[in-house]
Amino acid sequence: MRVYGNSMSDSGINDKDVLVFDRSLELQNNKIAIYFFDRESTVKSMKFEEDCLMSHARKPELCLNKNY
Repeated sequence: MRVYGNSMSDSGINDKDVLVFDRSLELQNNKIAIYFFDRESTVKSMKFEEDCLMSHARKPELCLNKNY
């Protein structure tokens, strides 16, 4: 699977990287997962919170300079 975007750059996954994944592995808390839905896919860090499954990007914070 080819990655488009930098939402996981803090995990070393960058734009145009190629990911190989194993569908036989079970989801684990605080691990990276590939989500498939509506013919689309996304790569995010997965976290269980109470009765919910949350996904989070791992990307450096964007700092905007007000004086530009």
